[in-house]
Amino acid sequence: MKNTIIELSRIISPPGGEDGVREYVIKKTGGAEHEIDLMGNLTVRLPGNADGEGARIMISASMDEPVFIVNDADGKGRVRFALLGDLDLGSASGAAAEFGNGVRGSVVPLDREKKDDVLSYCADIGAASKEDALAKAPTGTCLRPAGEVSDSTENFVSAPSAAAKTGVAVLLSVYEKLKNEKRKNDVYLVFTVQGKVGARGAGPAAARIKPDRAVSVESISAGGGTGRVAGRGPVVLALGERFVPDPDVTGELKRAAAEAGIPCSAVADKKTGPTDASAIQRTGAGAPSGVIAVPAKYRGSPSETVYLSDAEGAAETVARFCLD
Repeated sequence: MKNTIIELSRIISPPGGEDGVREYVIKKTGGAEHEIDLMGNLTVRLPGNADGEGARIMISASMDEPVFIVNDADGKGRVRFALLGDLDLGSASGAAAEFGNGVRGSVVPLDREKKDDVLSYCADIGAASKEDALAKAPTGTCLRPAGEVSDSTENFVSAPSAAAKTGVAVLLSVYEKLKNEKRKNDVYLVFTVQGKVGARGAGPAAARIKPDRAVSVESISAGGGTGRVAGRGPVVLALGERFVPDPDVTGELKRAAAEAGIPCSAVADKKTGPTDASAIQRTGAGAPSGVIAVPAKYRGSPSETVYLSDAEGAAETVARFCLD
């Protein structure tokens, strides 16, 4: 799990530009049945291989991360950008910047009184003019605040986009746990696109799969006055932003965690942001859906921090859910 999160965090994957993560997942699940739909969602299917009438279970996690997108440059050669997703602008101030095309620079505040306004920031890439800046970082190029990877302990990982990529790491762990198990259920592990801009990929994927029940794996903020503490197990969402989970799915997740001896609490938070489950729940005829989330500290910063025990607990819980 640790190496997977670190490797994924090194892949810049803006909404709509998840190719690197998709290729990584295909490589890690090389012997599986893969399907890529027109939006770019990747489905890894584990068909039922045991006697009994099974269900179609969809487990999803988004492959993208919040980023800045270049939209202009000023006369001093400084790159201007828009925000795509939810980044902590305050923590980005003064941070190194890494661009999707390999350019490096730094994020500079233009007005320290407006620290929550993306228009009050720019990126200095050493360009001499507007034309030079846009030649090095054309409009549409993504960038993110860069941070050092910290993996000095066995307990947690801190890295840019570590929280955003943890769901992918959890699904890859679920794949490893299930691939050699006897399963009556058809399990669809779906790595979705554009999750950080309204869960846009999950709905079309669900429309194709038509699951009997679904779970999305997300990250959720810990610390900072939330009342949640990282390192005490995953959490099951009892209420989210425009999302009321199915009580049966929520109950099954809680039972799966209890049977595995994994500490798992319920959380009601109307500021979670969009989740894949909220899109799946409302697609077509609908599907009973739930969310299991990994608490993460400093979400949206260059040093997102995830405790490995929380991520591993989420993977074991989801694997057991799929086998019920």
